Amino acid sequence: MGNFYFIFYSGTLTYLVVSTLKRRGEKYGLGTVSQPDLFLVGTPLYLLSFLANIFLAVKLTPNAFLLLQAAGAALAGGYAAVMELRYRAAARFYRREMLDEIAALWKELDKDPLNAAWLERLAELYKKTGDIEAAVACAGKAFALDPTRLNEWKLEALKETPVAPIKPPGPLEAALGILTVDIGVLKKQKESGPGGKS
Repeated sequence: MGNFYFIFYSGTLTYLVVSTLKRRGEKYGLGTVSQPDLFLVGTPLYLLSFLANIFLAVKLTPNAFLLLQAAGAALAGGYAAVMELRYRAAARFYRREMLDEIAALWKELDKDPLNAAWLERLAELYKKTGDIEAAVACAGKAFALDPTRLNEWKLEALKETPVAPIKPPGPLEAALGILTVDIGVLKKQKESGPGGKS
């Protein structure tokens, strides 16, 4: 029973830390952490936690051991919560930067509407913001202006990209004002973007 508990406790703590690191890229688009890196983080953490639990279970009284276990769980949970908030704040800042660049590119396109490179960049930015419809429109215009094989491939890839539904913010996001999607800004950009350009 003791060994099972040590395995479960160490595995849970390791999963909490590793899954938090994975969410950085998978959920917030802030750069992915490779599987080898996750392995290098998770394996030593699991082994250290497992061996430390065995050692402390022998050296400490049951009450002291349980108190230390609770402290370890609280520390891991606090780490996950703090990193989640940091990821959300960074993602929001990153989105703002992309929306500013989108606005600047549309102003430049007013001066030079046949610039395929800027349209390609717009398609990339719209994809990163989650606006696949606008990304496809920009990629289509870029391909029409510069019908290369690469631009055709980018357009086809965008058309096959699933459109994720925009979820309303949860209680935590609403309380902190951290919105992963700024609906108002996106609508404003779309009005002056692909929908408003010929």
